[in-house]
Amino acid sequence: MLHSSSRGVALDETAVSLFSEVARVISNEIDLLEVSSRCRVNPTTLRKILQERPVSPPTERKIRAGLGLTPPPGAVFSRPSRVDRLCELYRLYQEKGTLAAVGRTVGLSRERVRQLLVRGTQIGLFEYSALPPSGPSRRRSSRITKIF
Repeated sequence: MLHSSSRGVALDETAVSLFSEVARVISNEIDLLEVSSRCRVNPTTLRKILQERPVSPPTERKIRAGLGLTPPPGAVFSRPSRVDRLCELYRLYQEKGTLAAVGRTVGLSRERVRQLLVRGTQIGLFEYSALPPSGPSRRRSSRITKIF
């Protein structure tokens, strides 16, 4: 647990074991996102633990429950991880073929789906690349020609 002192909250042996557990399961950015989503804490909080900095007791309990060190309180942790959700969006994109179709399926805007697919690519989950526009459509170019 954490103990208060004149310098704030300090780590003791159990917090160090939390550090060792977090360090054991996180080896890269994808692991960090997955664990933070599973524990329902911000990735920055896990980075603090990896730097052996203190966290609040409620946050420590959430992380312990998310890592399976203690039983979770109810069904709080039944939500899929962020990594799972990103992979599911990519699977739907491959299946449906358009951002709009994926957005309609999951209740997000086309732009938000695109942003999430770019994020998944940035962290190395998959390779999404939006097709560049192929230039003006024939209809538009014929209108432009008529104007000039």
